[in-house]
Amino acid sequence: MRKAKRRALVVGGSMSGLLAALLLRHAGWEVDVFERVERELAGRGAGIVAQPDLIETLRRLGIDPTDLGVEITTRKSSIRPVAWPANSPVPRC
Repeated sequence: MRKAKRRALVVGGSMSGLLAALLLRHAGWEVDVFERVERELAGRGAGIVAQPDLIETLRRLGIDPTDLGVEITTRKSSIRPVAWPANSPVPRC
């Protein structure tokens, strides 16, 4: 008797949903991702930051994160109080 391939359904095509799908697929699962938004998500995600853990996970999956988003060198804030100075350098990953 042949062992059935494991199957997962991921509901939500956010960064987390897509990363979960990639990780499951990398582990040998058959994965389907479902997203209910009917139109392009252009303009969304401007505040998403790719933390070092995400970059490392993508590299382990064989995904080159070089072109992931836009690299910034300085963080600016007009909201007070904040945990960092109004203009502060951003470390590179």
